[in-house]
Amino acid sequence: MGIEEIKDLPDVSFIDNLSLEEVKNILMEEYKKEYENITGNEPVMERSDPIRLLISSQAVLDMQLLSFIDRCGKMNLLKYAQGDFLDHMGAFKNRARKEAERASVMVRFFMAEPRNEVEPIPQGTMVTADQKIFFETDDYAEIPAGELSVEICCIATIAGTAGNNYEKGEIATLVTPTGFISAISNTTKSSGGMDRETDEEYAEGIFCAPSKYSVAGPNQAWVSLVKDFNSDVEDVCPDTVPGSGVAQITVLMKHGRIPEPAELQSIQEYLMRPDIRTLCTLVEVKPPEQVNYEISLTYYIGESSKSRIAEICQNAEQAVGAYTEWQDSRVGRDINPDELLVMLKQAGAKRVIITSPVFCQVPDGAVAHFDGTQKVTYGGVESD
Repeated sequence: MGIEEIKDLPDVSFIDNLSLEEVKNILMEEYKKEYENITGNEPVMERSDPIRLLISSQAVLDMQLLSFIDRCGKMNLLKYAQGDFLDHMGAFKNRARKEAERASVMVRFFMAEPRNEVEPIPQGTMVTADQKIFFETDDYAEIPAGELSVEICCIATIAGTAGNNYEKGEIATLVTPTGFISAISNTTKSSGGMDRETDEEYAEGIFCAPSKYSVAGPNQAWVSLVKDFNSDVEDVCPDTVPGSGVAQITVLMKHGRIPEPAELQSIQEYLMRPDIRTLCTLVEVKPPEQVNYEISLTYYIGESSKSRIAEICQNAEQAVGAYTEWQDSRVGRDINPDELLVMLKQAGAKRVIITSPVFCQVPDGAVAHFDGTQKVTYGGVESD
């Protein structure tokens, strides 16, 4: 059983799904029974009877208490647990929630000409690409006498994924004036920034945590280890090469991003630790092969919805984006245009003609990849 199966388990109620009206009826019946036992007469109450109003008010209070009891019970189940309750569930599995982390990038600082003395670069020297996200040097550094540059690790000033994916050379603005520094440029793509783990991600981590008790043996153990090490990982596909003793771990990052070589290397080094891998097992961490697809379709809107044409057209564009996000986010997920059709129907389209993609099986260790070619045509209004 996986976390998705946990979420699909039948709903439970710790109060037998009682409604406010049912609670009110129970209180009313109890009052009538007690009244008859004491007086021997059946009570007669009009709609405006003060006793009836009092019972109705008490039912509201009782329903609030019952709702609290129901919530308390559900917060002990992984299907429902949220927030601090989920954190306490994680404590039982020795699995803490991952906090947000800052992105890092290597930046080279240049001088126009060499000097006869050392050029200091203070810790906290700030650089940026767009005046939105700023990076600062994480340590003091120097350009030695007679040399023109030095490479320094810079850390984003704010935590989260916003600092990721600045391409090489994109960070080129020196914010903090520094001596004789004339130019700067990042030599690596920024990465490593992570948002605080969501409840959904954390619940999956809690569910997978016990699989690590057997070290890296079962497939789920590899998945848990990789995702715990790097929370920017979206999907992990473990496999073995028969008779070789090699565990091949295919890794896909969030939003369908192919991992950078440095990310693969850091994951591999972590999984090769003697306290992680099983004896006589070699680990090979690799990116998935890409199976490209493009999108070409025409959609039509029913006449009864023509007053919402602008809204539906916007929804259709968003549906296409949601489809590519879904399609590209799992290793081995077949390219399935039926999912695109469902999303466009939900967006308000009456009829859809999809030329591309066509159904295509994606092998294990590969991932579907939208190549950016997109032709989405609004075909007009049709009769319902």
